[in-house]
Amino acid sequence: MNASFTTVLLAIAAAVPAWAAEDFTGTKEVRLIQGDLGSPKAKTVVITDKANIEKLLGAIKLTKKEPCACDHINHAVFVKDKGQVTVSLCDHCFDVGKNTYVMSPAFYKLYMALVQEASAATPAGKASRPGPDKEVFEFDVSKVRPPDAGKGAPIARLFYDYIYRMDIDFDKPWWMQKK
Repeated sequence: MNASFTTVLLAIAAAVPAWAAEDFTGTKEVRLIQGDLGSPKAKTVVITDKANIEKLLGAIKLTKKEPCACDHINHAVFVKDKGQVTVSLCDHCFDVGKNTYVMSPAFYKLYMALVQEASAATPAGKASRPGPDKEVFEFDVSKVRPPDAGKGAPIARLFYDYIYRMDIDFDKPWWMQKK
Protein backbone atom coordinates (compact mmCIF):
# COMPACT_ATOMS: atom_id res chain seq x y z
CA MET A 1 0.00 0.00 0.00
CA ASN A 2 1.17 3.51 -0.76
CA ALA A 3 2.54 5.37 2.31
CA SER A 4 0.56 8.56 1.58
CA PHE A 5 -2.65 6.52 1.15
CA THR A 6 -2.04 4.84 4.52
CA THR A 7 -1.43 8.24 6.12
CA VAL A 8 -4.72 9.55 4.72
CA LEU A 9 -6.61 6.50 6.01
CA LEU A 10 -5.11 6.92 9.48
CA ALA A 11 -6.02 10.63 9.49
CA ILE A 12 -9.62 9.81 8.52
CA ALA A 13 -9.86 7.08 11.17
CA ALA A 14 -8.55 9.48 13.82
CA ALA A 15 -11.05 12.17 12.77
CA VAL A 16 -14.16 9.93 12.93
CA PRO A 17 -14.66 10.26 16.71
CA ALA A 18 -14.27 14.05 16.38
CA TRP A 19 -16.98 14.15 13.68
CA ALA A 20 -19.28 12.03 15.84
CA ALA A 21 -18.66 14.29 18.86
CA GLU A 22 -19.72 17.30 16.79
CA ASP A 23 -23.21 15.80 16.58
CA PHE A 24 -23.75 16.94 20.18
CA THR A 25 -22.66 20.55 19.71
CA GLY A 26 -25.38 23.09 20.29
CA THR A 27 -27.28 20.89 22.75
CA LYS A 28 -29.90 22.96 24.60
CA GLU A 29 -31.70 20.15 26.42
CA VAL A 30 -31.02 16.52 27.30
CA ARG A 31 -33.81 14.03 27.92
CA LEU A 32 -32.74 11.02 29.95
CA ILE A 33 -35.22 8.19 29.37
CA GLN A 34 -35.42 4.94 31.27
CA GLY A 35 -37.68 2.64 29.29
CA ASP A 36 -38.79 2.32 25.69
CA LEU A 37 -38.97 5.53 23.65
CA GLY A 38 -42.56 6.73 23.41
CA SER A 39 -43.80 4.44 26.18
CA PRO A 40 -46.04 6.15 28.75
CA LYS A 41 -44.37 4.02 31.42
CA ALA A 42 -40.90 5.31 30.55
CA LYS A 43 -39.33 7.58 33.13
CA THR A 44 -38.13 10.80 31.50
CA VAL A 45 -35.88 13.38 33.12
CA VAL A 46 -35.42 16.65 31.22
CA ILE A 47 -32.12 18.45 31.81
CA THR A 48 -32.02 22.13 30.81
CA ASP A 49 -29.40 23.33 33.31
CA LYS A 50 -26.32 24.34 31.28
CA ALA A 51 -23.90 23.06 33.93
CA ASN A 52 -25.43 19.56 33.91
CA ILE A 53 -25.59 19.52 30.09
CA GLU A 54 -21.90 20.44 29.94
CA LYS A 55 -21.08 17.70 32.47
CA LEU A 56 -22.96 15.13 30.37
CA LEU A 57 -21.33 16.28 27.13
CA GLY A 58 -17.90 16.34 28.76
CA ALA A 59 -18.34 12.77 29.97
CA ILE A 60 -18.95 11.41 26.45
CA LYS A 61 -15.92 9.51 25.16
CA LEU A 62 -16.49 7.94 21.75
CA THR A 63 -14.40 4.80 21.42
CA LYS A 64 -15.71 2.46 18.69
CA LYS A 65 -16.63 -1.10 19.58
CA GLU A 66 -18.39 -4.03 17.97
CA PRO A 67 -22.18 -4.05 18.46
CA CYS A 68 -23.50 -6.57 20.95
CA ALA A 69 -26.95 -8.06 21.44
CA CYS A 70 -28.06 -6.17 24.53
CA ASP A 71 -31.47 -4.62 24.99
CA HIS A 72 -31.00 -0.88 25.20
CA ILE A 73 -34.05 0.34 27.06
CA ASN A 74 -32.30 3.46 28.30
CA HIS A 75 -31.90 6.49 26.06
CA ALA A 76 -30.54 10.01 26.01
CA VAL A 77 -31.97 12.53 23.56
CA PHE A 78 -29.77 15.55 22.92
CA VAL A 79 -32.07 18.34 21.67
CA LYS A 80 -30.43 21.04 19.56
CA ASP A 81 -31.73 24.08 17.71
CA LYS A 82 -31.87 22.05 14.51
CA GLY A 83 -32.92 18.50 15.33
CA GLN A 84 -31.84 16.04 17.94
CA VAL A 85 -29.47 13.13 18.48
CA THR A 86 -30.94 10.01 20.06
CA VAL A 87 -28.62 7.63 21.87
CA SER A 88 -29.54 4.17 23.11
CA LEU A 89 -27.42 2.97 25.97
CA CYS A 90 -26.68 0.43 28.66
CA ASP A 91 -23.90 0.07 31.22
CA HIS A 92 -21.37 -0.89 28.50
CA CYS A 93 -22.77 0.49 25.19
CA PHE A 94 -23.39 3.98 23.83
CA ASP A 95 -25.11 3.71 20.41
CA VAL A 96 -25.52 6.76 18.18
CA GLY A 97 -27.45 5.79 15.08
CA LYS A 98 -25.66 2.79 13.59
CA ASN A 99 -22.41 3.53 15.44
CA THR A 100 -21.63 1.60 18.62
CA TYR A 101 -19.22 3.00 21.19
CA VAL A 102 -17.92 1.88 24.57
CA MET A 103 -19.97 3.41 27.39
CA SER A 104 -17.98 5.99 29.27
CA PRO A 105 -18.19 5.05 32.98
CA ALA A 106 -18.33 8.76 33.87
CA PHE A 107 -21.30 9.34 31.55
CA TYR A 108 -23.22 6.31 32.82
CA LYS A 109 -22.58 7.26 36.46
CA LEU A 110 -23.82 10.81 35.81
CA TYR A 111 -26.82 9.52 33.81
CA MET A 112 -27.88 7.24 36.66
CA ALA A 113 -27.27 9.92 39.31
CA LEU A 114 -29.42 12.49 37.47
CA VAL A 115 -32.25 9.98 36.95
CA GLN A 116 -32.15 8.92 40.62
CA GLU A 117 -31.99 12.54 41.77
CA ALA A 118 -35.11 13.36 39.74
CA SER A 119 -36.87 10.23 41.05
CA ALA A 120 -36.17 11.25 44.62
CA ALA A 121 -37.61 14.72 43.90
CA THR A 122 -40.84 13.23 42.50
CA PRO A 123 -43.29 12.22 45.27
CA ALA A 124 -44.12 8.50 45.42
CA GLY A 125 -46.93 7.54 43.07
CA LYS A 126 -46.69 10.81 41.14
CA ALA A 127 -45.12 10.08 37.77
CA SER A 128 -44.18 13.04 35.66
CA ARG A 129 -46.28 13.39 32.52
CA PRO A 130 -45.73 15.28 29.29
CA GLY A 131 -47.24 18.74 29.10
CA PRO A 132 -50.84 19.42 28.03
CA ASP A 133 -49.78 19.85 24.40
CA LYS A 134 -48.91 16.14 24.13
CA GLU A 135 -51.44 13.34 24.13
CA VAL A 136 -50.65 10.25 26.16
CA PHE A 137 -52.49 7.04 25.47
CA GLU A 138 -52.59 4.59 28.32
CA PHE A 139 -51.74 0.99 27.57
CA ASP A 140 -52.57 -1.68 30.12
CA VAL A 141 -50.10 -4.54 29.68
CA SER A 142 -52.26 -6.78 31.88
CA LYS A 143 -54.93 -6.82 29.15
CA VAL A 144 -52.61 -8.33 26.51
CA ARG A 145 -54.02 -11.70 25.51
CA PRO A 146 -51.66 -14.68 25.55
CA PRO A 147 -50.57 -16.01 22.12
CA ASP A 148 -52.77 -18.69 20.56
CA ALA A 149 -50.55 -21.78 20.22
CA GLY A 150 -52.99 -23.27 17.68
CA LYS A 151 -52.19 -20.46 15.20
CA GLY A 152 -48.41 -20.87 15.46
CA ALA A 153 -45.88 -18.23 16.42
CA PRO A 154 -47.19 -14.66 16.20
CA ILE A 155 -45.47 -12.32 13.73
CA ALA A 156 -46.47 -9.14 15.57
CA ARG A 157 -48.53 -7.78 18.42
CA LEU A 158 -51.02 -5.03 17.78
CA PHE A 159 -52.10 -3.48 21.07
CA TYR A 160 -53.81 -6.28 23.01
CA ASP A 161 -53.80 -9.12 20.46
CA TYR A 162 -51.35 -10.88 18.16
CA ILE A 163 -51.16 -11.12 14.38
CA TYR A 164 -50.35 -14.52 12.91
CA ARG A 165 -49.08 -15.47 9.46
CA MET A 166 -52.38 -17.28 8.79
CA ASP A 167 -54.30 -14.00 9.39
CA ILE A 168 -52.68 -12.35 6.37
CA ASP A 169 -53.27 -13.32 2.75
CA PHE A 170 -49.96 -12.36 1.16
CA ASP A 171 -51.32 -12.95 -2.36
CA LYS A 172 -53.84 -10.08 -2.19
CA PRO A 173 -53.44 -6.41 -1.26
CA TRP A 174 -54.77 -5.50 2.19
CA TRP A 175 -57.93 -3.84 0.85
CA MET A 176 -59.01 -7.04 -0.94
CA GLN A 177 -58.52 -9.36 2.02
CA LYS A 178 -61.47 -10.88 3.84
CA LYS A 179 -62.46 -9.16 7.01
